[in-house]
Amino acid sequence: MNNSDKTNNIFTFEIVSEMLNNYQEMKRNASQLEFELTALKTIISDSEFIDAMSLSSPQGDSVQGGFASDKTANIAISYSSKLDHINIKEEHELQIELLALTLQMERIKHYISLLPLKHSTILHKLYIEGFTFDEIVKSEELSTSSIKKYRRLGINQLVEMFNLVAGRN
Repeated sequence: MNNSDKTNNIFTFEIVSEMLNNYQEMKRNASQLEFELTALKTIISDSEFIDAMSLSSPQGDSVQGGFASDKTANIAISYSSKLDHINIKEEHELQIELLALTLQMERIKHYISLLPLKHSTILHKLYIEGFTFDEIVKSEELSTSSIKKYRRLGINQLVEMFNLVAGRN
């Protein structure tokens, strides 16, 4: 790779390292977005909302229905319609954000899987599984300096992979 190629690269060692360091946070954010999407779908239905606006009130052991004017019903229906529109927009925004985040996480995992075995194993344990250097030293029976070397070499290869794809856009 010549110097002019390096100046056109969008992804640097630091940027890819930051992406890897943020992987666990991305995972938490994706989980939170999934929860919010599920919660959005549990919002009360139109008929439940309109029933609640009918001004029912408890009277002893029974519930006495109140009187809802046409105006109250129209307000409830209008409010419900606007709430549906807001919820659809919110759901769409959450879905887009979740899709982008999921794609980024899957891309990171896939690119790591394409690396030579030692590099892949070290990066996967460090960033995807959240192992510490000490845990990898024990599990892989490697020195800390070897782990750092495989990590550096792996990240350099990831930089090339990310820039290859970025250069196509």
